[in-house]
Amino acid sequence: MKTDPVRNPLATTRIAEPEVETVVDTYEEISSRAYELYLERGQEDGHALEDWLQAEMEVTARKTRPAAA
Repeated sequence: MKTDPVRNPLATTRIAEPEVETVVDTYEEISSRAYELYLERGQEDGHALEDWLQAEMEVTARKTRPAAA
């Protein structure tokens, strides 16, 4: 059976795999960096949210920075 692209425009459209990191990869990077910040502070409790937000900011900035030519 032939598909009519006028009636079904998605029939001829191919969706390419995005070339981006997965959310899981980003989460793991943030988690790892937050733990590093915790260790750098001398394993002082009570700063988990602060460490997480700092790590998130660093990882996001690195990923959105234009690549050096």
